[in-house]
Amino acid sequence: MLFKAPSAFQIAYSLIFLKSVDVINWGTDKASPPTFGYDCIPFPHALCLSSQLTNLNLQNTSLSGAIPDEIGSLTALRYLNLSSNKLSGDIPLSLFSLVQLERVSLGETRITGPIPSEIGQLSNLTSLGLFNMCLTGPIPSEIGNLKSLQHLSLFGNNLSGEIPATLWDLKSLLRLHIQCNRSLSGSIPPGIANLSLLEELDISECSITGQIPREIGLLSQLTWLWLNDNQLEGPIPKEMANLQRLKCAEMKGNLSLTCDFEFSPLEL
Repeated sequence: MLFKAPSAFQIAYSLIFLKSVDVINWGTDKASPPTFGYDCIPFPHALCLSSQLTNLNLQNTSLSGAIPDEIGSLTALRYLNLSSNKLSGDIPLSLFSLVQLERVSLGETRITGPIPSEIGQLSNLTSLGLFNMCLTGPIPSEIGNLKSLQHLSLFGNNLSGEIPATLWDLKSLLRLHIQCNRSLSGSIPPGIANLSLLEELDISECSITGQIPREIGLLSQLTWLWLNDNQLEGPIPKEMANLQRLKCAEMKGNLSLTCDFEFSPLEL
């Protein structure tokens, strides 16, 4: 049963039949005007009554305030999109009890605090978008439990500490975007070779140090690579010439990278 947007958002509070709804798709693209035309709408707690809900899309609906703990009642939920809103506060721990979740996007909100270690409980996730928020602290090592993850976007936060080694064990990743976290440190390990399906890698504008490992040349599906504005140094490995699909390798703004072979996608 598909339930589309009513004329006014507050009608959610009077929907007696919410318990039978499985899809709520009130969201709009961030380039569009907000769905309901209001400046500020509290998260409607009544939505958490819908025990059969599998898809909840409230993107760009002027939501404000905190995500309620009651969201943990949506035990059938597989898709959650609360992006492009004015939500604030921490990510509620109850969210991580929703083990059926496959796709989550909370990006472009005012949500603060750390990424809880409980993120590792969402083992069915294929897409996680926590971008352009106000998140702080490290990327938890438990993120390595998300073995089905294909798309990971953590860019545009205030994350800090070293990139956890477990991140390089996510063999299903197609797109990894963790750029624009100036206090995110560490190096690119040889274990990057584990990401053999990777198509896009963006670690630009962080504080990554050391050399680029030659194992990066094993990422045969890599199409886009951004390593610019870090503290990388040393020679760019010749093995990168093996990357036949690569269209762009942006590496400007590093300490002292050098290249002694011809490589047309390279921007140094």
